[in-house]
Amino acid sequence: MKLQRRSLFLAHAIAGVVLLLLGACTPAAPSGTAPAADDSASAGGFSGELIMWRFPLMDDQDAETAAWNEVIASFNEEYPDVTVTIETQPWDDRRQKLLSAIGSGRGPHVFYMNPDMISLFAQNNAIVSISDFVTDEELAKFNPGTLIPWEGKLYALPILQNSIVHVYNTDLVAELGLDPENLPATMEEFEQWAT
Repeated sequence: MKLQRRSLFLAHAIAGVVLLLLGACTPAAPSGTAPAADDSASAGGFSGELIMWRFPLMDDQDAETAAWNEVIASFNEEYPDVTVTIETQPWDDRRQKLLSAIGSGRGPHVFYMNPDMISLFAQNNAIVSISDFVTDEELAKFNPGTLIPWEGKLYALPILQNSIVHVYNTDLVAELGLDPENLPATMEEFEQWAT
């Protein structure tokens, strides 16, 4: 089932980001002391609450919620001492809401953002690099065009990829002396076609 495959993929993506965030947010033990042992050690020592802001991606909110519930259940099998709370947010003014929330210290630990937001958030120290936490083998699972580094570091993993559709009027293309049956296959061909 496609929804289950997507859920499993999302589970792996969120698990990696969660580990990064928990590791980055856990204070180091004072020098000369060992961290206290507790029950969470069996789950990698991670415990606490993780807040994720979700911006709706699907028209069918019930299906999207069900998919995220599967992701959380899968994550909690490995990290039972971490409580994941997903807060659905509207898309309106998301940049400002995220910057304000993070700036006030009440921001989410995980959130969606568009690739064009990476530099803004990285410049303002609103996100941390995940470059040291992701292996080349893990990154090879993603379309390279969806991995957007900033100043040589990776700050986000893609959660989806859009397909852009090119629509054209075959009659107008033919009137311009171009062959509507022989469409450009590369950007270079498209640029030649367009000039």
